[in-house]
Amino acid sequence: RGARVHPVAMLVGVHGHNLMPTYFMQPKTVVVEILPYKFSSKRYVEGIARRLKYVPIAISTGNDSLYPELTRFAGDRPRCMRESASCLARFRYDHEQLVFTNSDAEQLRSKLSRAFDYLRNTFFPELQ
Repeated sequence: RGARVHPVAMLVGVHGHNLMPTYFMQPKTVVVEILPYKFSSKRYVEGIARRLKYVPIAISTGNDSLYPELTRFAGDRPRCMRESASCLARFRYDHEQLVFTNSDAEQLRSKLSRAFDYLRNTFFPELQ
C-alpha cells in the first residue's frame, strides 16, 4: 500500500530525509529546516526554496571536538563537507541529540511567527 502525501501550508523538520515531502508541496508554502550544530547545506536554498518560502533555523550548541577532520580545512565547514567524505558523514549524520538553547528557542519562535505572517499575507490577505 502506498503512502499518501497530504497538502500542508508549512512543514517543520530537522535536516534530512524527513523533509522529502517538500518536493510535493505547493508553491509559496513554507519549509522550516532545523540545521544541526554548524551544519551547512544549500540543498533547499538552491533547489526547493525557489518555489517555497525557506526558513532555516541553525542550532547554536554543539561539540567541536567531534569534528577532527575540520582542522585540515582550517575550520571551514562548508569546504570540509564538499571535499571530505568523513567530514560530510559526520556533519550529515550527527548522532548527537540536538540541544535547543533559550536563544535557539527564541529564534524558532521568531521565525515561525514570521512564517505564519507570510502564509496569512500570501493566502489570506483579506484577514489583514
